[in-house]
Amino acid sequence: MVTVTALPLEQLPQAMDLVWRVFSTFDAPAYSKEGVEEFRKFIQTEAMKNKISKGEVSLFGAYWEGILAGIMAFNAWGHIHLLFVDARYHRRGIAKKLIESVVRCSVDRGVQTITVNSSPYGVEAYRHMGFEETGSEQTRNGITFTPMKRELTK
Repeated sequence: MVTVTALPLEQLPQAMDLVWRVFSTFDAPAYSKEGVEEFRKFIQTEAMKNKISKGEVSLFGAYWEGILAGIMAFNAWGHIHLLFVDARYHRRGIAKKLIESVVRCSVDRGVQTITVNSSPYGVEAYRHMGFEETGSEQTRNGITFTPMKRELTK
C-alpha cells in the first residue's frame, strides 16, 4: 500500500540519496559529465532545503509499507522538478500516486496545466500518466529532456 505525504525535512538527506541512486542507474548513463554534475548540484541536500524554505518547491514522499520508495518536488505553478522511484518499487503505481498529489495541489491553487522536463528514460512513463510532449528533445547545461504537459481541465 502506498501513502503520499509532505516529506519531513529530516528525511531530506535520505530522499536526495534515493534520487541520486535512481538517477545514477537510469539517467546518468545517457548524460554528459556536465549534465551529471549539474544534476548533482541541483539535488544537494542544502540546496534543496533552501528551495523548500523559500517556498520555491514542495517535496512529497511516497511510502511503501513505511519505507520511502519515491519522491517528487514541484512548484506552485505545477512544474515537476523531480520524480524518482526507487528501482525496487517500480511498476507498483508509486509515480502515479505522486502525480495524483501534484494534480490535487495544482487544482487547489487554480493551476490548469502541470509541466515537466522529462529525462529520456521517463518520457514513456509520463505519457502513460496523461502527459504529452510540447517540444522536441533538447539539452541544456548537459541535461537532456523533453518538455511535456498535462492539462487538468480535460
